[in-house]
Amino acid sequence: MLSETKYNPEQPTMFLIIDPHGADGNNFWKAYPNIRNHPEVSSQISLLDTYLSIERDIGATHLAHALGQEIASQSGQGVEVLSIDYPRGLLDGGRDEHFAVRNALPSEVLDQLCVTTLFEGLMITLIAGE
Repeated sequence: MLSETKYNPEQPTMFLIIDPHGADGNNFWKAYPNIRNHPEVSSQISLLDTYLSIERDIGATHLAHALGQEIASQSGQGVEVLSIDYPRGLLDGGRDEHFAVRNALPSEVLDQLCVTTLFEGLMITLIAGE
């Protein structure tokens, strides 16, 4: 659940920009229909969708790409933009790992989500050098 865009892809990547806040819930629900269909989640899906649409930084993705394009244009170097496709209202890629998982789903669903996303989370941490 990462999208990757390279600017000056013929050049080695010298700059990495991570966008942890721009995703809405659409791709998440497509990837995890079992979570959306969980009885406790589906009974509150309208409220949860509203929450996910509000609890995001709509300009983050646009800014990350504008910055990537500008750096690539000015420097001639390779720039990579990674956008995290998890909604910030559920899993906040910009927070410390101990506070990244938001308490917006039933605990048994959160436990499954944490196990499922652990590998990608580690990859993001390694890429970001944290």
